[in-house]
Amino acid sequence: MHRKHGCHIRIRHDQLTSRKETEMSEISKQQLQIIREEFPKGARIELLQMDDAQAPQLGTKGTVQGVDDTGSVMVYWDNGSSLNVLYGVDRCRKLESGIQAGRK
Repeated sequence: MHRKHGCHIRIRHDQLTSRKETEMSEISKQQLQIIREEFPKGARIELLQMDDAQAPQLGTKGTVQGVDDTGSVMVYWDNGSSLNVLYGVDRCRKLESGIQAGRK
């Protein structure tokens, strides 16, 4: 699904069921470009869903550090975690508060 404001990073990959499989999946150049445009470095996001035992609490906010070549959003979470939001598995939404300066 792709929405301009309040976008969720949930582009379907029905055949993928685990975080590990998703990390190695192929993503089209077009899908990757859409994700990179929606989640630029410095964008603020909120975690909606993450299937990982070490996931931050739902609702945790963080700052985007970039999008890797698998479509995963790299995040510095406000609680100190840096677990990525995985393409096709996890969900987050971009906050309207804009872009923050880089982390030091």
